[in-house]
Amino acid sequence: MKKVTFLDGQQSVTYKNVVDKASEGIHWFNEEGQFIYVNEKTCRMDGYTKEEFDGMYLSELDPNFTKDQLAELMHKIQTTPNW
Repeated sequence: MKKVTFLDGQQSVTYKNVVDKASEGIHWFNEEGQFIYVNEKTCRMDGYTKEEFDGMYLSELDPNFTKDQLAELMHKIQTTPNW
């Protein structure tokens, strides 16, 4: 997985710990639908390790998730305030 930079310095460590240990699954992906970050809860929920998520695409997790749906989702994320 691509290295995700949270913030610089101590804030980065604190923020990353909060996100990694969140009680909700958190996953970030790029415009192609490839995962760039997953937290520990996501791994437990989906049954994959962080290493297994490395290089994985949304469509591998949900084969019914199409490129058109991804394009629509990315458009909503980019155009909706406070997404």
